Amino acid sequence: MDDERSPAPGISGRFRPSHGKDLQCPHRPSSSATPPSRPTSAAAFRSIGQVKVGKTRLRNTEARFLPWFDTYDGDVFRSFRFLGIEQRGGQTVVNTRAVSDPDVVFRERRDSSGDLCFRNASWDAPPIEADFRIVVEPARDTIDGRPFTGFKYWFEYDSDGVAIHRLLDRQTWEVGGNLNDVTVCLRNWLTPPRMKIGRDTTYSTVGLDKWASLLPGNMWAR
Repeated sequence: MDDERSPAPGISGRFRPSHGKDLQCPHRPSSSATPPSRPTSAAAFRSIGQVKVGKTRLRNTEARFLPWFDTYDGDVFRSFRFLGIEQRGGQTVVNTRAVSDPDVVFRERRDSSGDLCFRNASWDAPPIEADFRIVVEPARDTIDGRPFTGFKYWFEYDSDGVAIHRLLDRQTWEVGGNLNDVTVCLRNWLTPPRMKIGRDTTYSTVGLDKWASLLPGNMWAR
């Protein structure tokens, strides 16, 4: 979010399909965003590019902005086709088509011992497709008497026959677009209450860096 006491020219995002053409769509506290031109065909959607407040980057563009999700029966969705960008009131909607990867061996369903089960499907079966949308909307809040403007985003999914089991938002947000001077506070009881993160820092929110002293044998996976 951007402190309104400083100049706030708005938030802009670049939507980058795999064919390399940048599609820029501004997101401002007002609903004045204008949808960009649309590609003539559904191209593979690789990532959203830069997100800035003024000249300050909010994400590392080397990390792809795309979710990962699966079904309980092992259908994995990590590929998306770009369908276009539209305005829905004050919201900017990135329309995509999620396409599953049939060449996955295991499913999340476990047997009585807790081990993974094979999928009950051919790895040469046609992929499953579903509508998937990334929605961005301006946001405002007041914290300790100080007004802020920024944005929020969420995912929307439509499928009559395939329910999402797990969804992972693989995007991270860093002021400046990198981990320089990032400090994590009060994350959990396994880490120090205040920890500065760097490239050479060993860090885990679940104690994987000290797992042998925390849990016996293979109980971790159970």
